[in-house]
Amino acid sequence: MSSRVLSVSLVALAIWFVGVSVADAAKYGFTVFPRLGAPASAFQVSFVAPWSADGDNTEYWVDVVGPPACAQVSDTGGRARRGQREVLRLTAGDDLLLPRFRSRWCRGSYVGLVYWQTLADAPNRYVGYVRFRVR
Repeated sequence: MSSRVLSVSLVALAIWFVGVSVADAAKYGFTVFPRLGAPASAFQVSFVAPWSADGDNTEYWVDVVGPPACAQVSDTGGRARRGQREVLRLTAGDDLLLPRFRSRWCRGSYVGLVYWQTLADAPNRYVGYVRFRVR
């Protein structure tokens, strides 16, 4: 693939994500706090649950990635009723690859997706897109 095609594809993907993030924020009341944090910050992703989750067979899940060689973090929620505000908490210590060795976020931008997932033989449902920065 040529570099021009790749750059056009990346720009189109970025535009799609920006459009999705605006729509998700309006539809499910997405918030990320803080939007700009410190290396030791805990970030909270909150939204209004579009579907119920029992915390065992169904749950909300967020996966966040940042700069290369930095934390890739995930969190799952417990029980949630449809229409209830769900809060997922992210810390650098929750790193999927090196949890015992990471206690701080790297500086930079982080992006992630929130899904409703089930253990049943059904596809996960996309809920929204989140992003935050570490100074």
